Amino acid sequence: MTRSMAWLAVWLSSGLAGCGDSDVGRCCRVSSEADPSIIPISSTTSSGDFINDIAQDPAFVCDALTCVAYRGSEPYCTAPCNEDDDCPVGFVCAEVLRSDPGPDAPIQPEDRFCIRPREAATCEP
Repeated sequence: MTRSMAWLAVWLSSGLAGCGDSDVGRCCRVSSEADPSIIPISSTTSSGDFINDIAQDPAFVCDALTCVAYRGSEPYCTAPCNEDDDCPVGFVCAEVLRSDPGPDAPIQPEDRFCIRPREAATCEP
C-alpha cells in the first residue's frame, strides 16, 4: 500500500469524510497499556521558536490515531486534511512539519493536518 493510500484509509476511518462528530482538538491520550511518553510534547528552540511535533500510533485514543503539539499547544488529536473545510470550526488545514524527517517517515512535511492556528492552544478534555 502506498503512503497516500494509507493516509486515505486513515482519513476515511477518521469520520471526516463528510459526517459525524470529530475528536480533533480533544486532549491526546493513549490506551491503558501504552506508554504515555509517545504523546508529542511542545518544545522550543534555543532562540524561542516553537518546534511542532506530530506522531501517529495505534495506541492514541484518537479517531485518526494522530496527535499534534503545534506552536506550543497542549497535545491534541488531529486528522489529515486537504483543505480547511475538512476540519472542524476553529481549525485550519496546514502543514505541521518544517523539516524533512526522512523518506521513510510516515508523516512528511507536505502532509496536512487540522490544527488550531494560534499559539499555546489548550486541548479539550
